[in-house]
Amino acid sequence: MLTDKVALITGGARGIGAGIARAMAGQGARVALLDRDGPEAERTAAGLNIPGLAIACDVAIETDVDAAVSVVVERFSGFDIVVNNAGVGHPVGSSGRLEDTSVAAWDEQLVQDLRTAFVVTKAAVPHLKARGGGAIVNIASITGLVGSPGMPAQAAAKAGMISLTKSLALDYAPHDIRVNAICPGLVWSRPWERLTAGLKRRVPEFADLDARGVFLEVVKRTVPLGREQTLAITFLLRDSLQIAHSSRKKPRQPDPVRLPSKLRLAFSWGSQALPPPPVPARAPITRTRPTTNPKPAAAVSAVIGSLRA
Repeated sequence: MLTDKVALITGGARGIGAGIARAMAGQGARVALLDRDGPEAERTAAGLNIPGLAIACDVAIETDVDAAVSVVVERFSGFDIVVNNAGVGHPVGSSGRLEDTSVAAWDEQLVQDLRTAFVVTKAAVPHLKARGGGAIVNIASITGLVGSPGMPAQAAAKAGMISLTKSLALDYAPHDIRVNAICPGLVWSRPWERLTAGLKRRVPEFADLDARGVFLEVVKRTVPLGREQTLAITFLLRDSLQIAHSSRKKPRQPDPVRLPSKLRLAFSWGSQALPPPPVPARAPITRTRPTTNPKPAAAVSAVIGSLRA
């Protein structure tokens, strides 16, 4: 449960962000929603089990975020949780392909899908430290893990968010701040409403389905379990997870190992220099051509990519 916790959620007016807000409020958290669409954020905040706070804010702009964080701290006397969910939510450019993407569109995707997490986390960390610890969850995407046709800018931004998460987890573990990322795949949201319109035009058997019906049919065909994915974000935010992510005890230091000079790197823990951990020998990988359907992620990419062909 998240009773007495205070959460700051970016992009919380609708879609995944609104769903996260409802899940957290349902477990007792008080929620502050930061979103460029102030009126929609207010409606979402008012409809929560525990009415929340809505702030109109462009979380890519540092001064706006600093002001919004100050409002949250003044209202709730601090906060314990940050969810970096804000983002464009769809590929930029006329087709999504690299050659059709302008420099301005590329920059906008990285601003909204990556810089937002940097700006908000930078403003939030001092308050989490003052609270004695907390949790940060970055909402990345499956496009940051696997290749997706027609999504180069989004894939680059989300891969950057995943890497940022790993670095922040190491930086702030000594302060009892847990940092994790979630990579959603098939989750019903506004971008999917736009994608389903194209699918209805291209796939005759989808013509009589509404947008939600088309989405569920894609899920049925591409997800092994045949059902929509859900986000286990409330699990990542429970204090009990500190058992798995505790920074109160230093991890066991690896035994020294001698590596070739080209691979020798310097690591440190506190003031003690340590060599890198051993590099295990890798067994040869035998690649075979699959005889069944392609992996779900590849299948989803093929469906989405066909819309931009």
